[in-house]
Amino acid sequence: SQASNQNSSEKCKNCETFFACAAFKGFCSKCYKDLGGATDEKEHNDCSKTAVSNEDRELVNEFAGLSLKQEEKVEQKDKKRCFNCNKKTGLLGVECKCGYVYCNSHRLPENHQCSFNHKAVLEERLKTKLNKV
Repeated sequence: SQASNQNSSEKCKNCETFFACAAFKGFCSKCYKDLGGATDEKEHNDCSKTAVSNEDRELVNEFAGLSLKQEEKVEQKDKKRCFNCNKKTGLLGVECKCGYVYCNSHRLPENHQCSFNHKAVLEERLKTKLNKV
């Protein structure tokens, strides 16, 4: 009966995002820790013994592969539209150093979460131009 309680698919009482564990009194480990619950090794070991199906392992492996693919740079399909808001740029489209075209309201790096490291480039430029005395 204890094994069936550990493998139940009840959600956490607090966040309802993660699965609850009987050892954590119906809370997930994160909420249990945040609410000031004791973290005994015995309770932690009881919760870690829950069985994980092969399907779950396959999903975890699949998502791990996806996160690596998402870090690759996305190519802008239409250079006549703003990459951020998809507004037509016309003649005023500004290509940023990060490689994307933006409208007038998103042309500044702070307005479009620019991935280009301006500070490092300026430091390199100063190092090459300034002579040591």
